[in-house]
This record gives sequence, C-alpha cells and structure tokens, in this order.
Amino acid sequence: MRGLYGGFGMVCNFIALVHLKLSDATILFQTSGIFVLIFSSVFLKERVPKGAGKWLLLIFVAVMVMVNPFSFTGFTWYALVAILGALLCLQGLIRRSD
Repeated sequence: MRGLYGGFGMVCNFIALVHLKLSDATILFQTSGIFVLIFSSVFLKERVPKGAGKWLLLIFVAVMVMVNPFSFTGFTWYALVAILGALLCLQGLIRRSD
C-alpha cells in the first residue's frame, strides 16, 4: 500500500508540474511537512510541541500568500492535485508501528 500511495503521489506531482508554474508546484509539494504535524497528532496520537500551532498557522498563511488561491487567474484545480500529491506521498511515508 505504501508503494501505491507514493506512486500515485508522484503521478499527481508530475501532473501539477505540467500544468502549474514551477514555483507554485514546488511550494505546494513542500506542504507535506504541514501535513506531517497534523496527521501525526490525529492518526498516530503523537504529542504536538507547545507553540507548534502558531507556526502551523504562520506557514499556512505564507503558503496562501505565495500561491494566491483567491485570484482566479493564479489558482487552478491543478493546485489541488499538487496538494493531493503531497498528501499521498506523505501517506506512503508514514506507517503506524504497533
């Protein structure tokens, strides 16, 4: 399953690279670090360090400013494909150890 998630994530990333500007696609690929913090606390029951919430919010705002999703000329559905690619690659990396 990890291989399928990682493979589909890379396919989404390549699709986004073809249809988005390189800078926007790269920024959206790097959002997987944000999802690591969120998913590790939700699914793996990891403790979130104190003060991490404010940094998470700051990073999210910075990504929104750089990508500018509220402009209809800059935002396309391929940006969501890039975010899906980041999520799928992350899912391929995380596994729960019991």
